[in-house]
Amino acid sequence: MTTYTRRLGRFSASVVVVEGVVALAPTGTCAQFGDSVAFGDWIFFGLTVAGRYRLRARDMGAARGAPSGAELLVPGYPWTPALIVAVARFVVASLVLANSRNTAIATSFLSLGIPVYLWWSRPALASVGSGEGGTT
Repeated sequence: MTTYTRRLGRFSASVVVVEGVVALAPTGTCAQFGDSVAFGDWIFFGLTVAGRYRLRARDMGAARGAPSGAELLVPGYPWTPALIVAVARFVVASLVLANSRNTAIATSFLSLGIPVYLWWSRPALASVGSGEGGTT
């Protein structure tokens, strides 16, 4: 093992410890942290399944010109995702009612990702990727 990987290993372990302290600091206990994580998880579970309706509508429009739409037949299609979205809404609402403080903290942490997303999805600069000044 080289010195670099040994230092990197210690650094990685310390980062995990710091992340754990930062994550638990606002909530206090592991159980409260688990509630916050479940809150965020179920929001995205519901959004992911709900987004499938839009993708399905787009795919059906593209498949209308295809010889057969059999590849788009899914047993229980409109009802199974609707049930999952309803369950996700119920779980999120239950968590908000049961522990509004932790869900508010979780919402604030989730909202911290919005600026990161906006920065990451910004249009690339014209000079980046043009091959000028080194590798792309």
